[in-house]
Amino acid sequence: MKKKVFVSGANGLLGSKIVHLNNENYSFIGGFNQTNTNIENINSIQLDITKFNDCKKILDINPDFIIHTAAITDVDYCEKNNEEAYCVNVQGTKNLCKIAQNLNCKIIYISTDGVFSGDSKNNKESDICNPLNYYGKTKLEGENEIRKLDNYLILRSNVLYGFESLNSLKSRSKHTKSINFALWILTKLNKNEQLRIVDDQISNPTYVDNLVKIIFDCLKKNINGIFHATDITCINRYEFTKKVASKFGFSDDLISNISSNELNQFAKRPLNTCLDCSKLIQTGVQLSSLDESLEKLYNQINKFDSTLIHNTMK
Repeated sequence: MKKKVFVSGANGLLGSKIVHLNNENYSFIGGFNQTNTNIENINSIQLDITKFNDCKKILDINPDFIIHTAAITDVDYCEKNNEEAYCVNVQGTKNLCKIAQNLNCKIIYISTDGVFSGDSKNNKESDICNPLNYYGKTKLEGENEIRKLDNYLILRSNVLYGFESLNSLKSRSKHTKSINFALWILTKLNKNEQLRIVDDQISNPTYVDNLVKIIFDCLKKNINGIFHATDITCINRYEFTKKVASKFGFSDDLISNISSNELNQFAKRPLNTCLDCSKLIQTGVQLSSLDESLEKLYNQINKFDSTLIHNTMK
């Protein structure tokens, strides 16, 4: 019999990838708040995770696992709207923890590199967390709520990117970025627009399909605790942008580098949030390099929306 998995935030980049997964061992039920997944053959329910009575709908589903991807992830939005960010990212997580405890089921919480200050070159799970912005603070508080449970998995990842259909982007909540970084790069380059990209923010950009595989590898191995789960290549945003451009046949003439100070983002960003994934690798879970991931992205886009590839490569 298939294990039942409830996925919060089913219309987000990661959540939508999970509920569309064709896996003979799991059946998926997606939870959405403002916008439905709008995709046929996907079981979904509408609920507001900030309201505990709404979360009780999950009790009727009686899932074996809860994968909690729902969050306000727009860093600047969180900085400007503290109360709303707290309500979703912290109170919503508290509510799902109560449900998981009631059902005695495992909860998988997707966290972020933003729990770190960015002062270390290679952040490990045991390192002290000191978030610089309100988004990072709420995600750390969410982690602390999850850690009160007996059966949990916290996966910290960063700069998730991947292919999304036009329908998915149209249904995106106002609280998340309307388009992920890699697709934004390709969209801009296709319009022949200039890109000014920071060269001092360093991280492990992570192909979202790889994170989905990591999640289910961890479930298969019954891994518990807190782990860093990213692609293994550590790179700054500027160099990442040039790699994407090159892979998809674009010149980097439109791409220029700037500092974070020049970009003047509303919320302060940590500069170096590369995550050390040694602990996860030691469990036998396999991770990918950036080059491997960009090859997967290219093949996926070539199949579903080749307009994003430069004409000379088609």
